[in-house]
Amino acid sequence: QTEMRSLSDGVVELTHTDQGRRISVAKHRGFGQQSGSHGMSIGDDGIEVFPALVPEQLDKSFDTRRIRSGVENLDSLVGGGLERGTVTFISGPTGVGKTTVAAKFLTEAAAEGINSIAYLFEEGVDTFTHRAESLAIPISDASDRGAVSLEVIEPLAQSAEEFAHMVKGDIDRTGSEVVLVDGIDGYKMSIQGDDSTLVEKIHSLTRHLKNQGVTV
Repeated sequence: QTEMRSLSDGVVELTHTDQGRRISVAKHRGFGQQSGSHGMSIGDDGIEVFPALVPEQLDKSFDTRRIRSGVENLDSLVGGGLERGTVTFISGPTGVGKTTVAAKFLTEAAAEGINSIAYLFEEGVDTFTHRAESLAIPISDASDRGAVSLEVIEPLAQSAEEFAHMVKGDIDRTGSEVVLVDGIDGYKMSIQGDDSTLVEKIHSLTRHLKNQGVTV
């Protein structure tokens, strides 16, 4: 194999791991290559490759407006709302209202003319919508207007890179400035890969989103 690598101008390695199908370019003489392991899928439309996400710092003006929940005392606790281009974890045991609080931020952003996307790893759109509407959170109206997009992620159907590229494409398509990942445990169970790799990938994705000015 060493002799073959020496003779070759290019070496492309294909593997199948617990992260799904992977591709890496070990050698590309004369041009160089993006190193590392990258996601790949084979489907009805053929082969698609999802390069590992490399966060880029864009030269964007700082937006001082905050993302509010519309709950006065909660917004007061966080200094008037969430700062734009930051990542916030809503933490607590099952049933305390993490998703409900997040839904409030989405609908309040929609009321301010800010588009959002929610990626649902742990429940369907109907359940998410019903819970919000039962508490007078108008998620259906925001969704119907296109101000909030609800995306259900199927378990173990995507690599971390494929999910990241889907998020990037959705933001470009919708102009969204707020992203909800509901939730991290669901992400780690639904995306292909081991826990340590997935933590690294979600960190890379959130860094990219922050650099784009997106609030997560």
